[in-house]
Amino acid sequence: MSSAKQVPETKQATPPKGEVLTLPSKNASAVAQPVTKDKSLVERLKKSGLDPQKLLDLALPGTTAKSVTKLRHQLILMGFLFFVALPSAAFTAYMFFWASDQYHSTTAFAVRSSNPVAATEILGMVMDGGGESTTSNSYIVTDYLQSQAILQDLPEDVDLQEIFNRETSDILFRMGADLPIEDKLKYWQSMVDVSFDATSGVIYVEVRSFRAVDSVKIAQAVLERSEVLVNRLSETNRRQTVQFAEKSVAKAEARLKAIRKQMLAYRDQTQEVSPEDNARLAAEMIAGLDQSRAELEARKRL
Repeated sequence: MSSAKQVPETKQATPPKGEVLTLPSKNASAVAQPVTKDKSLVERLKKSGLDPQKLLDLALPGTTAKSVTKLRHQLILMGFLFFVALPSAAFTAYMFFWASDQYHSTTAFAVRSSNPVAATEILGMVMDGGGESTTSNSYIVTDYLQSQAILQDLPEDVDLQEIFNRETSDILFRMGADLPIEDKLKYWQSMVDVSFDATSGVIYVEVRSFRAVDSVKIAQAVLERSEVLVNRLSETNRRQTVQFAEKSVAKAEARLKAIRKQMLAYRDQTQEVSPEDNARLAAEMIAGLDQSRAELEARKRL
């Protein structure tokens, strides 16, 4: 009688019911570990003083770095669009479609002395201390054309507020109305360029406006005012030169008078009319005596 061997039945253990927390490993495989309802893994980590979020960042180090890098790239792209691309596109569109045409007018002139004096001449040496310097005058004219004085010296028919606020001028580059003198000067310097070439001594003036006629008109007014200033400087230098020459002549006359007084005092004291003649006669007498002495010594030897 065969007896069948009885195999014990194995019962598969079912996990107890409770919360399940998934903690990713280094190879990003999720492993579910059951915990009890009363003590979950998160609560145990918090009680032990650990931060679950930091442990998660350590388990997946690339996740946070990738998110930060992506956010930085997005911020850079947005900054480029808002601060570079859009302003450049707006300015380009304005210059092409709305900006008014500007007309340039250029003039050039040089400051030269009207009466050059040779330094080798005696009069030139006397007047050299008060002579005019064309280089310094050129720098003075250059500074004058970029200063507030030129705005005040322009003729009445050159109305800058009317010229730079034409109907054809655009909003961005027009001058504006009722500006203080400081803002007018700043706008003038932006529309009128003045440069000085020290090598050639030429002053270049470039004027820009919204009409060709206005540019030429302003350039002619600038040239006229520069000529007036140069003539005024030349007249001032001429007066200084004359004053310097007059002072030199006065000093020479004073020295001559002093020397004459000394000569008169010497004549009264020595009763001599001409000291030079007396000295020449004395020299001739001494020469004659020397010759006589030589002849007597020669005779004595014989």
